[in-house]
Amino acid sequence: MKPANFCKNAVILLLSAWLVLFVLAPNLLVLGASFLSRDESGFISPSLTVENFRRLLDPIYLKIFWRSVVLALSATVICLGVGYPFAYILARLKPGMRPLLLTLVIVPFWTNSLVRTYAVRALLAAKGL
Repeated sequence: MKPANFCKNAVILLLSAWLVLFVLAPNLLVLGASFLSRDESGFISPSLTVENFRRLLDPIYLKIFWRSVVLALSATVICLGVGYPFAYILARLKPGMRPLLLTLVIVPFWTNSLVRTYAVRALLAAKGL
């Protein structure tokens, strides 16, 4: 086997294991727990039931689900309405202006990382908070 193929296969195996461990397994655990019931203390008891799925058809949950779908669709339409014209304008600009506008788009995405970095820095400072 060629070294390049070995590396490629190793990376694919590593990513597959990562996805199984951190995506598939937790989802299967949640699915399995959805068929269980709760005891008096609020812990999960091992008796199997479909009551949790029956409760999903309660009108209050259906109303919440419908409202969530409407909000998600509204947000998607608004983002598409703003994003597509901006992307069109950005594609038609002179090459010198593109980096500036792309930077203006990307900077807000750094905010979460920036705030977290300063918080960790404050915690790890010589005198802490």
